[in-house]
Amino acid sequence: MQNHLRNLIAFSLAFVLFSCNSAENKNSTITSSADSANIGYISAPSEIESKPDKRQFIRTADLKFRVKDVIQSSYEIESITTRMHGFVTHTQLTSNVENIERNEMSTDITLISTIYRVVNIIHIRVPNTLLDSTLKEISKQISFLDYRSIHAEDVQLQLLANQLSEKRNEHFQKRVIAAGNDSGKKQSNLSSEESLLETQEQKDIAYIDNLKLTDQINYSSIKLELYQNQTVQHEMISNNKTDAFEPGFFYKIWDSLKIGWNTLITFILNLTKVWALVILVIGLFFVWKWYRVKRTK
Repeated sequence: MQNHLRNLIAFSLAFVLFSCNSAENKNSTITSSADSANIGYISAPSEIESKPDKRQFIRTADLKFRVKDVIQSSYEIESITTRMHGFVTHTQLTSNVENIERNEMSTDITLISTIYRVVNIIHIRVPNTLLDSTLKEISKQISFLDYRSIHAEDVQLQLLANQLSEKRNEHFQKRVIAAGNDSGKKQSNLSSEESLLETQEQKDIAYIDNLKLTDQINYSSIKLELYQNQTVQHEMISNNKTDAFEPGFFYKIWDSLKIGWNTLITFILNLTKVWALVILVIGLFFVWKWYRVKRTK
């Protein structure tokens, strides 16, 4: 009886110990699985965050709009560009004449009315991060918007291609130098120099292209075309017609009489200067007349 009791107690203890071990192993397995799942869930975003977004954009904007005063708005846009740590690369202020009207107010006065429109084309560059803020500030000057175009070009692959080209050329350059220094190679020094020069030129081109792209990425370009409503300018000028200054009919008659009188006086004065010749002619005339009468008798 006692033996059966001992066997029952021993069997019970063994069952309890086995159950505890199984539960512990199960819990351990569940915990490990949960930890593994949690680690996998956390590591995925960490891995994504460890890889920054390598996209590089060249952003440009093109706007055409009407303002109240082109000159004042141009000054304000230049101030905005300075505040945004940018700079102006081009500005062209012109007055486009659309029509000219001439009205004669009198015989010697003409009124010229010039109808024109003031236009200014401005090119500015601002930091890429301040492009949107710059456009918002410029929009305060707009009275009427013709169009607004913003373009973003992804040049990530182009930058990568230039970098790979630069590395390839650098690697090839080292190989050419090593081949030229190898006495076992029967390679012409002139050929090596030409290869080095060509490789260096291609490397420089790729390097400069990357510098240009980087500059365009860092600083966005904005093209602005400002114009205002038609403006009319009036100007009074002297009439260039000579008919307006021509004298009247009676004045011409009086002027003719004065000219005739002056001509007569001039003739008499000229006769007085040659009085001796006049007396000689008169004397000869009387002698000729006397001789003719005597011959007739």
